[in-house]
Amino acid sequence: MTKKSPDIGKKLFFEHLPLIFAFYLYLTAGTLLEFFLNQKLLAYTDFYFLFLGGFLLPFFFFFISIKFSLYLTVHLREGFSCLPGFWRMLREDYLSMAGIGRFVIVFTLIAPFIAIYSSLKQSIPLFQPFRWDPIFAQLDGTIHFGKAPWEWLQPFLGHPAITRFFDYAYNAWGLLFVYSLLWMAWSRRESLRLQFFFSLVLNWIFIGTLLATLFSSAGPCYFGNLSGGPDPFAPLLSYLHSVPGLIATETQRTLWSAYLHDRFMPLGGISAMPSMHVSVAVLLTLTFFRVNRWLGLPMILFTLLIMLGSIHLGWHYAVDGYLSAILTILIWKAAGWLLAAYRNRIEGADKEIFLSFPGWPRKGRLVALAFLFLMIPAPLVLAALDRQGATISPTHLLDSSNIVAHAMGGIDGFTYTNSLDAFLFNYRQGVRTFEVDLRLTADDQVVAGHDDSLRDNFGMDGDISTITRARFLQQRYQNRFQTLDLQKILALMTKYSDIVLVTDTKSDFEKIMDILVTMGGRHNSRLLDRIIPQIYAEKDYAVVKSLYPFKQIIYTLYRTDATDEEVLDFVRDKDDISIITVSKVRFSEKLTSDLKQMGKRVFVHTLNNKRAISRYLALGASGIYTDFFTDPLH
Repeated sequence: MTKKSPDIGKKLFFEHLPLIFAFYLYLTAGTLLEFFLNQKLLAYTDFYFLFLGGFLLPFFFFFISIKFSLYLTVHLREGFSCLPGFWRMLREDYLSMAGIGRFVIVFTLIAPFIAIYSSLKQSIPLFQPFRWDPIFAQLDGTIHFGKAPWEWLQPFLGHPAITRFFDYAYNAWGLLFVYSLLWMAWSRRESLRLQFFFSLVLNWIFIGTLLATLFSSAGPCYFGNLSGGPDPFAPLLSYLHSVPGLIATETQRTLWSAYLHDRFMPLGGISAMPSMHVSVAVLLTLTFFRVNRWLGLPMILFTLLIMLGSIHLGWHYAVDGYLSAILTILIWKAAGWLLAAYRNRIEGADKEIFLSFPGWPRKGRLVALAFLFLMIPAPLVLAALDRQGATISPTHLLDSSNIVAHAMGGIDGFTYTNSLDAFLFNYRQGVRTFEVDLRLTADDQVVAGHDDSLRDNFGMDGDISTITRARFLQQRYQNRFQTLDLQKILALMTKYSDIVLVTDTKSDFEKIMDILVTMGGRHNSRLLDRIIPQIYAEKDYAVVKSLYPFKQIIYTLYRTDATDEEVLDFVRDKDDISIITVSKVRFSEKLTSDLKQMGKRVFVHTLNNKRAISRYLALGASGIYTDFFTDPLH
């Protein structure tokens, strides 16, 4: 008697079990991190389902059109009379229960897997700051005969038309990846399909998550923002910004802004080493070669374009791509070997019993089952234990005295509004220290605004500096939020006698400070004692001191090139400079420690993420600038 073959559902389950298991482990790791850190890390799974789903109809049309063209070529003599045969082939190979089932399994797993990967990628700076860039930049120069790779490439690629070509090719990577993903999900080549997805998952786990965290780096386009010293990539970036309409430079600005303000972005995140762009390109090349050599050969050229483009466009160091390519090939080989061993292991197994593998004793099966079922509630149990024995989170050190509402604080997802609405909302949340951005209008009046340009936030041409105060006050930020001028701000300080105002002077520092002191003294001289001016250079200190004896002054470092030693020397004997404000990039444990020994406090801007806030407070920061973080004050 022949042994009955398992039904389609069980067959598909066992085929995809390694992929399911890897996904579950990755999801469990992400969930554990969420609970241990008390911080939301995994988000936007629905976005990735919708994102991939948006490609389904074009893919099906494209796929069936190519299949029909190939089928028609083979059956050319039959003409359109071959349509019944083509339909029969589709039903048997792709529209059968097995074909639809394998597609649904992969599609269901891959969307949340991408969501987990993207979330963890954007969380890398929470665990490991960008500290490897100088090492990789130096390594690039060493192995490329004393010159950075971009310098070797620039004479050949540094022409606007060629740069735009590489820019388009680099962005075409995403489209090719998604269509290849859907193609492999529907492919009837069982061995190749599983090797592709298992390799992809392992690449995301080991290359895109573990190694990316271990070797946390931002890439050449951000080198100058991180180093605080000479930027060897400045000439490259200057050239790239001179080429209008590049997707790369615009994307780089967007990602850096999201990083600075702790904004989560679907498909976002900054990570250079290793390069997942190169890794995926190599993986697609290996896959296409397995299908047909004539498909694989063009992919070698495409992978080379991605590799060169990653360097020329400032995304990656060359070593990022080299390591990715080597590791991807090794992972591809390892995945093939593991899957072959797995298939041999379950060959002829009794699949009527879950995990009933040959050679597994009954006790072993029970242990495996218990292990899998215990993994499901494990995150909840471990989280409860963790919270039970946890010490007080550093964020509990926050109160109204060391939280500064950045640009009057965020409101309804908007930042930089500097609006009355934002002030009132954040005041109700318990915030009492407000930073406000100040600018001069055309009639030399002081108003609250971050950017001089009115186009993006007010939908009108011109700049704040080219219109009058009266016209500025008629506008609403994003057509929603009420604008403020200095007179209204001082009126708010009079009404709300417990608030402190921190100035961020965006233009005409001396003139704005003079107007502030004059109007503040005229309004109510005691208001000036609740104003903390920010200075940006040593010369600003003399200006402020000549105007009014402010009780406190903040020295903010985001506009200065002063070294840590120069900062320490400058503030050493100035008791009224009580706070030094630094960005996340400029923050240094040593500088913070040295300043605290002088009796100074260090505030970090701009933080909206609980994990990041806890980290900087644990490292010695005394306070934060934030758009939205108000939980400790509830």
